[in-house]
Amino acid sequence: MWNVDITTLSWALDRIREWRDEAGDSRVPDRKRLQAVLQSLHRRRIHAGFVLYLVLGCEWLFRMRLDGGERHIVALDDTTLPIRVADPTAWTPARPLPRPGDRTVSTRPGPVPRPMAWIVSELVARRLARTRRGKGEKGESLALGLARALMGKYRHVDREEFRRARERLRGGAAEQLLANFERWFYEYLPGRCASLDWRRQWADGIRSTIDVMGPRHTFPVAPEIVSALFAIYRAPGRRRNQKPVADAI
Repeated sequence: MWNVDITTLSWALDRIREWRDEAGDSRVPDRKRLQAVLQSLHRRRIHAGFVLYLVLGCEWLFRMRLDGGERHIVALDDTTLPIRVADPTAWTPARPLPRPGDRTVSTRPGPVPRPMAWIVSELVARRLARTRRGKGEKGESLALGLARALMGKYRHVDREEFRRARERLRGGAAEQLLANFERWFYEYLPGRCASLDWRRQWADGIRSTIDVMGPRHTFPVAPEIVSALFAIYRAPGRRRNQKPVADAI
């Protein structure tokens, strides 16, 4: 019931490209890899439809670059304003502060960071960890495959990089965002689309809600959570064996 057909996947990828274009992001998701991940989820009786909803929601909520996140968050909080995206030319990398006994590493401009793929793969990994078929290495491999699919064919992501990104996103903000997505997908949207058999027609419901009412009425908009996740992701990397700092949510 929760499988993702070709029509739905094509529509979702069109929306992702549209939102990335608005943010000046030229990366193209790896369609074959994404389709393979969703099919693997479905074979394990995991709701691939909910995972695609998570991907779409995070693509929309976190499509800005890290330089302009605050402006985007303000726009999310004001329903009278259109969603604004960051100016990609305004980014300047932060200069690291020297630590006692550490060597200061100089910084240089490079690709502007975008945390979306890491955030959505962390949410999916947490969701999979609750299921018998998605615990441990199996769930991590699926979440890693999703991150690779969203990064595109020309961006290599190894398992260690994936684990480091997950380590940075520990805390209550990610769990709260996942709970919000679950509540909207399983409770709010089925009520709004009461004329549909949600279990069978969830894809029609999401498409119509996004195309007619817009993303703001399709996904859980919570500026405080978006802000908390950006703050966590922006924080300098921790030293080995250093405990993660709890976030504010």
